[in-house]
Amino acid sequence: YQYILRFVFLAMMGHIVSVMVSSIRTNAAQLSDANEKLETLNQNLEQRVHERTQALENTNQKTLEGWVHLMEIRHLEPTGHTARMQRKVNAFAAKLNLSSHDIETLRYTILLHDVGKLGIPDHILLKPTYLTEQEFTHSKLHVEYGLRILEGIDFLKPCLPIIASHHERWNGSGYPQGLSGKEIPFLARVFTVLE
Repeated sequence: YQYILRFVFLAMMGHIVSVMVSSIRTNAAQLSDANEKLETLNQNLEQRVHERTQALENTNQKTLEGWVHLMEIRHLEPTGHTARMQRKVNAFAAKLNLSSHDIETLRYTILLHDVGKLGIPDHILLKPTYLTEQEFTHSKLHVEYGLRILEGIDFLKPCLPIIASHHERWNGSGYPQGLSGKEIPFLARVFTVLE
C-alpha cells in the first residue's frame, strides 16, 4: 500500500513538473514574442523621434533664414553677408578644432547676430551719411534689442553671449561693455574674425 501511495505521489509530481515545464516553455515563448514586439515598437518610436527632431531642426533653420531674408529685404544686412559668413565657418572650424556644438552655435549666431536692428529706426540705420554721436549711440542698442528678441528661445541660448559681445574689440574700444582681450567670450572673438 505504501508503495502504491509513493508511486501515485511520484506520478502526480511528475505530471505537475511536466505541466510546469510546459507552462514555463509557453511563457518563455510568449515573453520572447512580447520582447520582439517591444523591440520593434522601440525602433519605430526611435525612428519617429529622429524624424520629428529633423523636421523641427529644419523648421528652426528655415525660420531663422526667413528672419535673415527680412533683414536683407529691409537693407539691414548687406545682401549675401550671412551666406559669406556661413561659408567661412567650415574653414575656421577645422583650423580651430571647434566642436560640432560650437559650429552649430556659430551658424545660428551668424543668422541672428543683428536681428536687433529691427528695433532701430530706419532714418538711423539707412542714413546714407555718417551718424551723429546720438544716432550712433542709438544704433548700438541693436545688441540689447537682439538679446531681448532671442532670450526666450531655448535652442538659441548658446548664441546670446556671442551676440552680446560681437562688437567688442580686443583693445577694449568696442561696445556695449567695453570688454577687452580674453574677457570677450572665445566664440565671440571667433565670430568677430568671421565677420
